[in-house]
Amino acid sequence: MPGRGSRVGIACFGLALGAAALVSIASTGAARAATIDFSGLTPGSNQTSYDEDGFRLSSGATGSIFVAAGPSGPAVFPSGTTTVFSFVSIDTNPFDLFSIDLGPLNGSIGAQGVTFTGNISGGGTTMQSFTTGSAYALTSFAFNSTFTNLASLQWTPGFTITDNLVVVPVPEPGTALLLASGLMALAAHRRRLSRGESGSHLDGT
Repeated sequence: MPGRGSRVGIACFGLALGAAALVSIASTGAARAATIDFSGLTPGSNQTSYDEDGFRLSSGATGSIFVAAGPSGPAVFPSGTTTVFSFVSIDTNPFDLFSIDLGPLNGSIGAQGVTFTGNISGGGTTMQSFTTGSAYALTSFAFNSTFTNLASLQWTPGFTITDNLVVVPVPEPGTALLLASGLMALAAHRRRLSRGESGSHLDGT
């Protein structure tokens, strides 16, 4: 049987792991909210890549990313109808997609359809299509649950503008392990305290 000093040491270790887990939860939660709104771009400019909040939008050799004033702030559109947009995490970690705002390039071309292809980390793809309204306005579209743990996202915008891409980084395996270890240590410590209190009542102390 471990002595009192050993039990205290184990308890302290468990509490330290639990505290680390809580800190990690807080930091992970803060990092999970990322809305790519292209606020760092100037309407009228163009480039082949743009970085924001740890993510990168690029057009590679297929064309350029043009910037419009947009209905509610800077929005991006392609230099040509065959330009392909690619979206990745700069640190190459996987990510989940929640939603994106799309609209027609102007109010005279009518509704436009766009198909998104997600490349899943570890292999496989998923696809989803959206159709904008006909007015020059942005509509928010939600990705389905298959757009998770992605390595990259590609789409051909055609005659559409894009804004407010909501993305969630997937926690690294080490972070998940720390959370699990810390929470298990806290649970074990709580059970030991509960048993100790029960024993004290039985002893009459």
